[in-house]
Amino acid sequence: MRTERRAPRSGRNARSPLVGLAALLAAFSVLVAGVSLASAQHDDPRIPWRDAAVAAEELAEAQVRLLDARGALEQAQAELDLLQVALAEADEATYVMASELQASRDLARDLAVEAYVSGGQLTDALYILDSATANDFAFRSTLMTEGADAVARSSREYLARRAAATDEALAIAEDIEEMDRAVELAQTEIVKAERSLADAEWVMAIAEIHRAADELLVANGRTDPTEEQWEALRFCESTGNYETNTGNSFYGAYQFTVTTWIDMGGSGLPSDAKPEEQDARARYLYALRGSGFGVGGSWPLCGRHLPRG
Repeated sequence: MRTERRAPRSGRNARSPLVGLAALLAAFSVLVAGVSLASAQHDDPRIPWRDAAVAAEELAEAQVRLLDARGALEQAQAELDLLQVALAEADEATYVMASELQASRDLARDLAVEAYVSGGQLTDALYILDSATANDFAFRSTLMTEGADAVARSSREYLARRAAATDEALAIAEDIEEMDRAVELAQTEIVKAERSLADAEWVMAIAEIHRAADELLVANGRTDPTEEQWEALRFCESTGNYETNTGNSFYGAYQFTVTTWIDMGGSGLPSDAKPEEQDARARYLYALRGSGFGVGGSWPLCGRHLPRG
């Protein structure tokens, strides 16, 4: 971890005053987009649900990514702490000027982010048009106008303070701004890495069920059903609906009973489990007990769509 003191930049034109705000907004949008990361990955056909070795490799990569993200955050935070010390050690005029510039920047940033989250002009228009009365319309219009004015005022104040700042105060404030941004980006990366790791762990768990099923298929001399045969079985059992729960004590695409589901390592209701888990545990059940067709086993009627055994 690097902790030496950073040399502040000199000169007032080291970076455009609006670059920091734009970058912070970009980081915020990345964080928002990351919310759907896990669900999107579950639709990716490349994820190795059936290959424990590849799943283990992806799990290891996800673990390294999270460690790297945490290391980046630790380094950025250490450098930010050093810059805050440098600010505290500056002369009083520089300290006040740099601190006020920071506060002005943070206010402008927060108002800009709030405006970004609110959705801009379309959201504002819908908010106003939703007014129930004339007074409500006037009140909401005033709020929207005052909000836009606040963003503009804070931006003007920030730019004015930059123009008036000394080179030393500006350099310190810019370095702190840069490290603030590095910390925020590192925090965003950690959130994404944690989601990726959770996904990788879940994929690994599913792949392990398939690995165990592979071993049982060989040990019991059973033929692995094709995807078409599994599809036919699911349609026969539940018309392929993984979420089916009709209250008849049979759940999900494969119509597991809760007892059988738990015996296969599941928890909760089968119909609440993701399709990949239902597929894996159904395959394990077949590998362990066979289709049950005609003998009152796993699938006594629809098991005709699977290889006999």
